[in-house]
Amino acid sequence: MVRTRIVTMAAVFVGLAGLYGCGDGPDSGTAFNRPLGDGPAAAPISGRPVDAGILNDPSSYAPAQFDSISAGGLTGGDAGTPAAGGAAATGGSPDEMAIRELSADLMTAAMEGEVDLVLDCFVDEQVQALRDGEFVDTANDFVSNLEGLFTALAEKTGGTDIAGVEHTQEFVSLLGKLAQGAVKPELVADDAAVLTTDAAGFEAAATSLRPDLVRVMDAMPQQPGGPSTEEALDLAFQQASLALAQPTTLLKLRKVNGEWRIALPRNISEDNADAMNSALLAANDFLTQAQGQLAAQPTPLDEQQMQAFGMSLMPSALGAWGQIQTDLQPMVEEWSESMGAGEGGGRGSAGGGPSFSDDLLPILIDRCAGCHKPGERAYARVPIDLSIEGAYATMTGGQSTDAPGKSFIVAGDVAASYLFEKMISDSPARGAQMPLGDDPLDADELALFEAWILAGAQDN
Repeated sequence: MVRTRIVTMAAVFVGLAGLYGCGDGPDSGTAFNRPLGDGPAAAPISGRPVDAGILNDPSSYAPAQFDSISAGGLTGGDAGTPAAGGAAATGGSPDEMAIRELSADLMTAAMEGEVDLVLDCFVDEQVQALRDGEFVDTANDFVSNLEGLFTALAEKTGGTDIAGVEHTQEFVSLLGKLAQGAVKPELVADDAAVLTTDAAGFEAAATSLRPDLVRVMDAMPQQPGGPSTEEALDLAFQQASLALAQPTTLLKLRKVNGEWRIALPRNISEDNADAMNSALLAANDFLTQAQGQLAAQPTPLDEQQMQAFGMSLMPSALGAWGQIQTDLQPMVEEWSESMGAGEGGGRGSAGGGPSFSDDLLPILIDRCAGCHKPGERAYARVPIDLSIEGAYATMTGGQSTDAPGKSFIVAGDVAASYLFEKMISDSPARGAQMPLGDDPLDADELALFEAWILAGAQDN
């Protein structure tokens, strides 16, 4: 079954709306929903009608027809011209190329609705709770239900437009390649990296892909009085360049067993997985109800009937959205508190977060430096200096000798910070939990270290 619904939603409106500013138009929300409203659907960027083929004959689209996004070099559809999208887009170190490949795999998997492949892009233990529970099955049901709803819509609207489907496919694929050009990897340690926005890379990719974008958009139905293709692209590219002017970190990554994976700020817990599963169940209930209501509608549906059907869905849609918010709110608050601990109310530093010298160093001296400093027995085997003089430099600049390639502390990334793993886990990747032979740090002490790392691991 075709996965164009996931393509359109994940690639264009979730992944690209913020990046390209297509949600800034005054009518973008109503334009997108116009298939259930008063007239042809209109694309938010160009103002042109969305090709009816994507609704009328989704079965004509096979997943094999979808071009996976290339990480090694962006290409422009039939023209096949390599994008100049920044130096890293067509080259770079093996690590940089591997990170680009990972980001391309994530985007392709999301666009095609492949839940397992999306999870494969993340650090295994961080998403294990999702695999262990019912989330994957529920998410696959969501993909199927979403496809089922749009298939039913296609049957109700009637008509076939194979060329329209193909143009829509290629347009979405080009947008994916454009998004790939707008990011670049930056290594911050041997086993840690970030994926940031890249204005220069976007401009180069836009220049390379523009001929194919023009060709595909010109082949789509035109809206009378709307902007020309060139005007629409100029506006979209201008908005994107403004949005990308200030570099922004999009993702953090860790190298695990030689493979790069996306790193979350913290592991997804069983409670988190249950909350996400419950939210998807609410969404699935809505989609099932919508399909039932649609089945009762006459065939074919005219515009007025489509508008009435859309309005009839509003109560159940709002109810589902309310349930989703209720299910996810505790998780959102939990993660927000953890990720923002270094920015808001902590203690110690002038900025409000934990202070290394006032909050962390006393813990290190009391619980760690008895073994880990020059002159002590443990130092000869594991040369970690957590004394007053050497603690900060060791923590932020050192790497483990018993777990090669792992950095002690990675600023902003708790999951990649091996020293924190040794403190918090009773079964770390190597060795035993620290302090060895003593009680672990308590929850308040661990929270200080976590907040300090998330705030940038500053020498404050």
